[in-house]
Amino acid sequence: GYEVNDLGFQSSADRYGSHVMASWRKTTPDRFTRSRQVLVSKFWVWNFDRDLIGDGVYTSAWATFPNYWSGSAVFFATRTVDSDRLTRGGPVMRNPGGYQVSGDIETDERKPFVVSVDGNYSVWSSDGWDGSAELSLDFKPAPAISISAGPSYNRSHGTAQYVRTVADPAADSTYGARYVFGDLDQTEIAMTIRANVLFSPRMSLQFYAQPLLSVGRYFDLKEAAKPRTYDFLVYGRDTGSIAYDPEAGLYRVDPGDEGRAFTLSNPDFNFKSLRVNAVFRWEFKPGSTFYLVWTQMREDYARPGRFAFNQDLSSLLRAPGDNVLMAKISFWVGR
Repeated sequence: GYEVNDLGFQSSADRYGSHVMASWRKTTPDRFTRSRQVLVSKFWVWNFDRDLIGDGVYTSAWATFPNYWSGSAVFFATRTVDSDRLTRGGPVMRNPGGYQVSGDIETDERKPFVVSVDGNYSVWSSDGWDGSAELSLDFKPAPAISISAGPSYNRSHGTAQYVRTVADPAADSTYGARYVFGDLDQTEIAMTIRANVLFSPRMSLQFYAQPLLSVGRYFDLKEAAKPRTYDFLVYGRDTGSIAYDPEAGLYRVDPGDEGRAFTLSNPDFNFKSLRVNAVFRWEFKPGSTFYLVWTQMREDYARPGRFAFNQDLSSLLRAPGDNVLMAKISFWVGR
């Protein structure tokens, strides 16, 4: 009677694997560092059809320096393996190998003002890549007050972003369905702000805000050629034809193999959002607590596929907002 889904939401299942890891750590100070650690690991992951879906190595190094600054570096590499998720429930495809390098550095976290910078860059054998950077500023003007803020930036180019599955009996090589993908260029910018104020051990105020701009443009729409490969047929180049109707916002696709013509909504997006939360907490007696929560949410989708920072930010700030005010009381009944 065991059902793993009874545990609640999970991002993946049907997995088993193993890893081996070796680490070296030294906690006594020397001339260059106060402490340091190096880790090397090798991992494998399969599904229960015995498809190898993960095979790679992971290495990292971390150190605290004499001035109490700290830093780390990571190298991660995988080889080409199978993917049972690329087609969202369709046939197994291949997943390109690649590598990722990342690092971060943080100033003395004992100080009232702390700066942290981190970044990473990934490259895949399919010519896809991803790069990001983040800055965090933490300020503690008093023991009961902490404020943090920092921007993040991400640019990526993916070569097989899933778009849609289209049923078509003529698609013999992919079992009666066409799995449509596209190359995706995406730009994302966010600013995260947090503040915490403790008025007393029983009373606090927490604040969180994040404006986000995320813009993606699709091109070279295509379909999976056959299972257990990373091969695709680009519409209008390798097979069939494709035409875009800007007024309707639709792509009209003729797959060209005596299959059914179909339409696709333009998958380009320009998602802009602002999330704001404020939570007041008061424990008015031991075990009994009053909460007052304010939430604001703004969203805008204008100009899909076109990134223009000033225009996008202006559109976000002018977007109508949904405001929600909630109150909750938990009361402890007992001796």
